[in-house]
Amino acid sequence: MKQIIFIFLFQILLQNQIYCQWISQPISPGEGNLLTVDFADVNKGAIAGWKFGDKTLQGTGFYTTNAGKTWIRSTMPDSIRAILEIEFVNETTGFAVGAYNLPSTTSEEFLLQTGDLSLDNFYNSIGIRGIADYKGVLLKTTDAGGSWFIYGTVPEDYTYILGIELEDPKTIYITGDKQNGINFFPLISRSTDAGMSWINLSLPLNLGDLPDIVLNGNSFYASGYERSISSDFTYTGVILQTTNAGSSWSEKTFSSINNFTGIKFSNINTGYASGINNLLTTVPSSSLYKTTDAGDSWVKEKLDLDSIIINGIGVSKGTGKVVFFGNRLEDGGDLFYPREAIMGSSTQFGNKWNFQIVLDSGLLQSCLFLDPLNAYCVGSESNKSTIDPIVLHTSNGGVSINYSGHTIPSGFTLYQNYPNPFNPNTVITYELSKASNVKMSLFDTNGRLLMILVDRRQEPGYYSVKLDTGILSSGVFFYTMESDNFADTKKMLVIK
Repeated sequence: MKQIIFIFLFQILLQNQIYCQWISQPISPGEGNLLTVDFADVNKGAIAGWKFGDKTLQGTGFYTTNAGKTWIRSTMPDSIRAILEIEFVNETTGFAVGAYNLPSTTSEEFLLQTGDLSLDNFYNSIGIRGIADYKGVLLKTTDAGGSWFIYGTVPEDYTYILGIELEDPKTIYITGDKQNGINFFPLISRSTDAGMSWINLSLPLNLGDLPDIVLNGNSFYASGYERSISSDFTYTGVILQTTNAGSSWSEKTFSSINNFTGIKFSNINTGYASGINNLLTTVPSSSLYKTTDAGDSWVKEKLDLDSIIINGIGVSKGTGKVVFFGNRLEDGGDLFYPREAIMGSSTQFGNKWNFQIVLDSGLLQSCLFLDPLNAYCVGSESNKSTIDPIVLHTSNGGVSINYSGHTIPSGFTLYQNYPNPFNPNTVITYELSKASNVKMSLFDTNGRLLMILVDRRQEPGYYSVKLDTGILSSGVFFYTMESDNFADTKKMLVIK
């Protein structure tokens, strides 16, 4: 049940076709599956994951110095198998965790010889021999992801390192697993010398993978699953918490969850955990839990998430912006063929959710918010011969757009938003009589650009943009629409 082999899928009922302002950034095809993204500042960032090498998996990564307008291949040791998480310390220095390949024949070599590089063939190959031909690894960069080198002395027990969390530049926690046959046993370790040496922490018995670990205030949290004492194939979701640097852990179990895939906190009290309800059935489903008391209690959100698997959570720290991301299941029954990549988002700490189709097909593996508007998501899409990376970016928080093309309008029109004044949301409607490049922007009274609501070529038809007040203060704002030879501006009023 490694995080690297999860395929996360999502189903939701929508009456209108939904698009959103997630723009695909250019990146080389055939470079595999991206699992992680982090930025050192607003311009410098790094992404990484794995691709197929000659006989085994091979770590792959890219970096940018211009906010993703271009992604350049990172330099990393040839032995790296996969990178699962990146975390930057400052604008130049960061760490990455994953695994490196041992010099032996690997269990996935047979599928490379067949020439069928589809995801289902790859996932079916994992664990065939129950032999781990890889070891956990810690990498470091001092040039914002341009190059990576093996760093420190990772405990020998680690087969994979799944996650990393920094308490400060010298105090680092890692989480991962030790493989024994086809079973995986969890490990969490702490370093107080910036990764040069490590201490393994004691954990409760019967735990499985703990793929996500997060710092919140004076507490660390880890999420994953535990095994049934009586059955190797019965799993229960678990959330661990420590307030004493891992000397002891409190443990909360969730009988309706098989495995937690992510845990994040918006502030000291408010956090979210995504889980898979029934992973081992033909039609899995997912749940989202929320805490408002720093993890003392968790309440299941009232969301219909049948026939989906959520991969993880992203938050904009200190704001109400939170997203969960995953994919809809192909025809409700095949884990290896995802359809639309889908995101649920809220600007009100999860008190109200909006749903978006981000891609017609593909996998979302990680999402990062630099602020409530500026965010990145990474993943992949595949066919029978290649696995191509995906990098998505939004500069307006992923505002969604409804589209109706049943009739053709007679001209170009921008309508007054309704309701106006408004709180917590409003809708801006406009019409296009022909295919056009449309740009809609939101400004404050000083003419400062706050966000771009629309920036794409659109077919003729009727459109509506939904805007939430989560990131806006009370006051007057202006929205402008520009399209070919048409331009118009209207005023809106936010009252909180």
